[in-house]
Amino acid sequence: MEENLTRTDITPLEVARCIENFSGMFPEVLDEEIAKKHNMTAANVSNMKRVLRLPEKDQGKIDTGVISFTQGRELLTLEGLENAENLMASAIGGLRTGNKSYGHANTVEGLQASIH
Repeated sequence: MEENLTRTDITPLEVARCIENFSGMFPEVLDEEIAKKHNMTAANVSNMKRVLRLPEKDQGKIDTGVISFTQGRELLTLEGLENAENLMASAIGGLRTGNKSYGHANTVEGLQASIH
């Protein structure tokens, strides 16, 4: 984990996967301890792990830059809703097409407005 987190080319999703793998191997280590060791907040560590609950195809959109890590995290507000996958696809579609009906679609605020 140490080696991966010091890479300069690591993406936020790779950091999240690294943290999740470490947590799986060492479940006794708390998020707060991971955060302190890597100069993060516990909330940041928790949010990074949460984004991994997105469907694989949406994680792929983060990896390819279609949506940002923060926008991916916002999509999780749809989790558990009926038709959540279609709602996520619609929100991401608005980002790609630049649909400005909810404000500037390429911002987290625009995505939040389209979701809520």
